[in-house]
Amino acid sequence: MDTKMIEIPLSSKLVNDYINNKETISSLFDYKYQKQDSSQKRMDEIISRKYQRDRLASVLTKFNQKYTQHPSVFDNIEKLKKANAAAVVGGQQAGLLTGPAYTIHKCLSVIKLAKEKEEQLGMPIVPVFWIAGEDHDFDEINHVYIRKNDVLKKYAYKPSLSNNKTSVSKLDIDQKELSDWVETIFQSYGETEFTKDIVSEIRRMIDQSQTIVDFFAFLIHRLFDQYGLVLIDSADPDVRRIESDYFKRFIHNHHFINENVMSQLNVLKSRGYEVALDQSSGSVNLFYEEQGQRELLEYKEGKFVGKNGAVSLDYDQLLQAAENRPELLSNNVVTRPIMQDLLLPTLAFIAGPGEIAYWSALKEAFRCFDIRMPLIVPRLNLTLVDRRIEKWLKEKNVDIEEVLNNHLGEHKKNWLNKQHEWNVDGVIGELRQKIEEAHQPVQALAVEISRGLEKMSQKNLQLIVSQIDYIEKKMKGTIKEQYKTELDKFDWINDAVMPMGQPQERVWSIFCFINAYGFDLIGKLMAQTYQFNGAQHVVKI
Repeated sequence: MDTKMIEIPLSSKLVNDYINNKETISSLFDYKYQKQDSSQKRMDEIISRKYQRDRLASVLTKFNQKYTQHPSVFDNIEKLKKANAAAVVGGQQAGLLTGPAYTIHKCLSVIKLAKEKEEQLGMPIVPVFWIAGEDHDFDEINHVYIRKNDVLKKYAYKPSLSNNKTSVSKLDIDQKELSDWVETIFQSYGETEFTKDIVSEIRRMIDQSQTIVDFFAFLIHRLFDQYGLVLIDSADPDVRRIESDYFKRFIHNHHFINENVMSQLNVLKSRGYEVALDQSSGSVNLFYEEQGQRELLEYKEGKFVGKNGAVSLDYDQLLQAAENRPELLSNNVVTRPIMQDLLLPTLAFIAGPGEIAYWSALKEAFRCFDIRMPLIVPRLNLTLVDRRIEKWLKEKNVDIEEVLNNHLGEHKKNWLNKQHEWNVDGVIGELRQKIEEAHQPVQALAVEISRGLEKMSQKNLQLIVSQIDYIEKKMKGTIKEQYKTELDKFDWINDAVMPMGQPQERVWSIFCFINAYGFDLIGKLMAQTYQFNGAQHVVKI
């Protein structure tokens, strides 16, 4: 196994400029993560602040004990009690089978950066993964992609839900249905020497799980507990009780938070950056749970209300909820980063492209609490290339960089053209041109006879050309069929590296690769050397 870095142009101007430390965007963050002294400055701030360290450690111990007994996890929780300890934090929704592979890359990033910073600073730095259990968009987490009949398809687990606004931490699973879903997934991956044991182990986890978050936490600890990764569920009632006073501060400051975020969004827009962060003058940036459903609050005419009047609370009622029933409140994309920072002594946050974008709007919102943002570090981007794909790339004389830049289609077309001497494009193109030229007098005559015949004459040409298109398609299809075995290799390469034109890590589950290489794959990935510079790390496995 070896790794090489490849510079791939980023689709987001904001993220590209952030990674390249452009002042137009880096000035909207408190620390430049690329600078060596930023980590020490951030540590100085953390040491000067107060956290509920002992209380938090107790909650983390209770939560993690449900999913692992590995001493590395609990040693790290103990570290967090120290006044000079900090955390590297990353998070994601609780996707089934851990969701797209970038969730695993986030875990890897958190662990790697924590170790790097601990060595650099000589202080205890703990890797923490924040499970966004309060999120309620089940359709985002309920599926993986499989290859069926040579086509990539989304395969979803679809239990009966009483409503679509229930936090995933509260979504009970149907153990048999989920086990059957897992079985189908692994059948699509193909049986290997590891499949039977992997599926058996996953079924045991399902049997021990009551909710989606339980299943996710079991899997993450199976992959990373030996590296001391600590899990926290944002929807854990014990966590919410620690957050009670923080929720009250959010309620007190909701106007200022909203105003500062909107102001920052205007600054971003003036500098040429578009951030998809929904904010209006009444945004409270908190959810309230009413009859099991999360309702995003707005402030209107002195009331905190949900959509369509589902919730209506006055100021004192909302404060009382924060005091007595904080489990009814939860954060949105604006308040979650602040809550995270109030709760955890966060040295650095591992962020994907979308997260970097919305963090860029939060600097002044943090000031409402007299705190600074942590270092925002781009997560590692990994593309795994197995031996078969590597062999076919060499066979077709294609560089992986060209595939990552979505140029494989050109190679496929050029390769096919070299296999035969039939000039289909040239002959058909010439025929189309001649037919269009020959048809012009017919159209002119039709219009001369009657204006009402103009559209009919145009449609007549389209019908003739459609027949030419049909024979062209048939000829090309027949040629492709003669070379199907070799052309399929191009499609397999594309589906493996850039499925549906997207990075591998956004489509494939890590279990597609674990099925082929076993759970030891994680250890091998952990052993590689990476850089937090936004580059694509291509790992040959």
